[in-house]
Formats: sequence, C-alpha cells, structure tokens
Amino acid sequence: MKDTLFSKKELLQSGWAKTKEHFWLLLSVLMFVLLITWATGYWWALSIVVSIFLSISIVTLSIDIADSRKPVFTDIFRKYRHWKIFVNYLISAILAGVIVLAGLLLLVVPGIYLAIRLQYYKFLIVDKENISPVMALKESWRMTEGHTWNLFLFMLLIILINFIGAMLLGIGLFVSVPVSLIAYAFLYRKLLVGLSLVTKPKV
Repeated sequence: MKDTLFSKKELLQSGWAKTKEHFWLLLSVLMFVLLITWATGYWWALSIVVSIFLSISIVTLSIDIADSRKPVFTDIFRKYRHWKIFVNYLISAILAGVIVLAGLLLLVVPGIYLAIRLQYYKFLIVDKENISPVMALKESWRMTEGHTWNLFLFMLLIILINFIGAMLLGIGLFVSVPVSLIAYAFLYRKLLVGLSLVTKPKV
C-alpha cells in the first residue's frame, strides 16, 4: 500500500527551499558545530556532553526553520535553559542505542528496523521539552507505525544525497546536510499530524 502521509520529493523540495532561504545562518551554524567538535574531540567525556548539546541545537534550528520561524544564530542555545532536556536526551539516546544494538546483533535487519522506528525521540525531546525519555521512545514508535518502508527509502535517499555531497570535495555537504536536517524536521511535523489523526477521538 502506498504511503500517502508524506512525499519524499516534497520533503526534499521543502528542505532545499528553506536551505536557500537561511543559507548563511545554516552555514555559520555548521561551521560552529565543526569547530566545537574539533576543539573537544580530544576529551571523550567532554565530547559526549558537547555532542548532545550540539544535537539539541541542530534539532532546535531545524524545527524552527520547518515551522517558518525566522531564527537567528543565538536561537540554537535557546533550549539550553531547560536542563531536563539534556538529561532526557541523554537517557533516551542510551535506551535507543541499547535497543538498536540488540537488534543489530540479531542479524542486522531488526536493528535497522528499530532505528527507523525510534529515530524521532530526538525531535520529541527537544520539541516537547517535558516529555520523558521512555515516552519519547514510545511516541516515536507510534508516529512511525505504518510508515516504516517509506521512512527506510527516505533514509536511503538522504544517505545518497550526502554521499554525493561528500564526493564534491566535501563542499557539497554544506548544502546536503542542511537540506537533510530540515527535510527531517518537516517529516517530523507530518508524522505528528498523522499520529493526531489516528488518535483523534471520535465524536
């Protein structure tokens, strides 16, 4: 059965349009992320903490752009004042990592399936702010119900686009990565709408 909730082409077109609109902001954020990642890469414990904060920043920016806000550079730090987001993000990442790893040990395919079903915990933690780690994983599972195959194909498409970007002397990644991130934010919103339609109470 064809998945009518989202079109891969439309998601990429939306990601491309928003990347062009906010290109210089996105470029400055990517440069900042690369710089901080390089500067903290020698201390593994610090790099883990920093990577979580950077991931929160990237998700925040992606959602803002997908929601047609007009973010500025400092907005990437906006969620930092909610310390629970960091804690919940860390716990969710650990739980998801353990689950996916267990699936990978079972002939790989189950791990890929689980990764696809649980991948939106990051967006839920950042977007909902007060959602618990376990609930974020459960909601991601519910959001992706019935869309696994289309999500898998979209993931492959994103990998291909970024591979091409990397082949262009790496410079293409400064376009393909933002397009990918924003497309995923648009997809997150569509999955939320799809979930609300499924769970909407009958009157």
